[in-house]
Amino acid sequence: MDLYGYVVDGDVPVIAALIRADPDDQALVTAFARLNAALGLVLVDWRSQLILVDTSPEGEVQVWRP
Repeated sequence: MDLYGYVVDGDVPVIAALIRADPDDQALVTAFARLNAALGLVLVDWRSQLILVDTSPEGEVQVWRP
């Protein structure tokens, strides 16, 4: 997995993940949980049409689907 994005005036408005074959799902969940807790980041999965919006204290990801 590769994370990439850009910085504007010291803020990160966009960050993305490039998921390769045989992804390490736990690494992605861990990265999301840390970024969500620190920055309030949400993760949009355009292919699956869902948004990861938060994590519970138990580490479960909370999902929103349109």
